[in-house]
Amino acid sequence: MDIHEIDWEVNQERLIELLEADAASLEATILPYQKSIFSFAAYESGEYVGGITGEILWNTMHVSLLAVDPTQKGKGIGTTLLKQVEEYAKQNQCTQIHLETMSYQAPRFYEKNGFKVFGELANFMQHGVTRFYLVKYLL
Repeated sequence: MDIHEIDWEVNQERLIELLEADAASLEATILPYQKSIFSFAAYESGEYVGGITGEILWNTMHVSLLAVDPTQKGKGIGTTLLKQVEEYAKQNQCTQIHLETMSYQAPRFYEKNGFKVFGELANFMQHGVTRFYLVKYLL
């Protein structure tokens, strides 16, 4: 056996094909792999003040990044962006939204917006930093 580093996108496509073939061979009732990406930006007086990106896999939305200009924090921009993607998730028949954040970032912000912590990874990246895994069910 030889192992080689290959293009990420090519490998992703091949891995998905293998996983789908395996699910089909088991006659599993798994939905076919479908992925779409989204990206929304917030502007104040024409100036970019924040944004949110992510992807939808099957009926689940994952928020990859959300950030607000530090000078604009506390104005509801992050909450407005989250509401926008929640509506987008519902329009795309998603039943949940999940994301990750660090202890030094915004776990409480997400909890105030209806997300629940379902997992933690202590000492992630360095001692004293926790990575939180959160979900919001849309049912």
